[in-house]
Amino acid sequence: MSKLWLLMVLVISGYATGARADRDKGVVVNTCDPYGFVFKKKRVQESLKSLNLSTAFLNKNKVSFTWNTSWIGKMNCLGTADNAFFFSAIGDGPFYVLFTSSRNDSYDWIKFNVKVTGPEKTKIRGLPGVYSIARYQTTYVMTAELLKERPQDVEGRFVTVVNGRFNLPSVVMSGHGGADNGYGGITGNKYTYGDEVMGYVQQSTPASGWNTDHFIAFEMLSIQFEPNETTCDLPHDLTVLLNPISIDELQVKNTAGERAFSIPVECVNLKGGTQVTRNISAWLASNDLIDDGETGYVLVNDDSDALGVGIALRLPGGTKVAIANGIGSAPGSTELMRYSEGQEVSPLTSLRLVAYYQVYDRSVLSTGSVLGTAQLMFNYD
Repeated sequence: MSKLWLLMVLVISGYATGARADRDKGVVVNTCDPYGFVFKKKRVQESLKSLNLSTAFLNKNKVSFTWNTSWIGKMNCLGTADNAFFFSAIGDGPFYVLFTSSRNDSYDWIKFNVKVTGPEKTKIRGLPGVYSIARYQTTYVMTAELLKERPQDVEGRFVTVVNGRFNLPSVVMSGHGGADNGYGGITGNKYTYGDEVMGYVQQSTPASGWNTDHFIAFEMLSIQFEPNETTCDLPHDLTVLLNPISIDELQVKNTAGERAFSIPVECVNLKGGTQVTRNISAWLASNDLIDDGETGYVLVNDDSDALGVGIALRLPGGTKVAIANGIGSAPGSTELMRYSEGQEVSPLTSLRLVAYYQVYDRSVLSTGSVLGTAQLMFNYD
């Protein structure tokens, strides 16, 4: 069985740092780190949610959303008393985003708060081993408030974005401690995990740049705020399940188990209810590609058990879908949708694709589950 998750996210970039394990009365504790294996580099896992605020403030200036985290992947734990820690990526105070537009010279301040309302610490099973992080989730509330003027306490806690798109990390999972956990310096308390994550937030650091010695996963909110422009999004997340197949079938040929599906797309703020106000294009991107180039074709998430086989996509006509490597754009990725400014479109449409199993290394082919995640990206100009 395989899963394909599709969300809307945007491009980001970043940096990284180093860490330690703790002891409690001779017992090794809090040792869990992201798991890597021969075909995939160790990295901090990233779950993704999309949030379009373009019409959220029509009748009020504050909105709140409650979510469960949804990261997947694996972690490697070496201790006998390990814990998972969860904390807000922006800490206890607010974080501000100044949304500006080069098209109509507008600007808006939005204040964001994130509070973990579920577990902040969860015990991992008491034996060393590899565990699925999908078993260790929490709940949080994100509040967004549209402000009438520039706030007074913004220094060190804001970013400016152009054309209404911003990626905001919301909740972090660590295997070594919470936001106040100190590291570095002579006393080991020069910096905290919260300080490190705030740097990632302000520098828009991608998952590939997060410190694998400190963090296991984080949830990213892909936020849009463009109240006067056409924006497109998925009205809901999508999971595609492929039928189980035998390994014998894959040993005979490199592909099997095709399933057609459609990705729903909803566009709002259409001029006159039917016309897009600017050019819009869409493609797929993923952190789960086996390939190391700018684009690739085969998806394998760290939660997969099978070896040598992943998930690939094609268009209904047969053309393989090239997916951008990492959450962003890449030359050569397959364009799935293009609207031109002034074009008349339906507010609701769908993108048709076919998913299937794809062998990428016949020498290690084995049975098990196969999972892959991808994100539907939109560009506006």
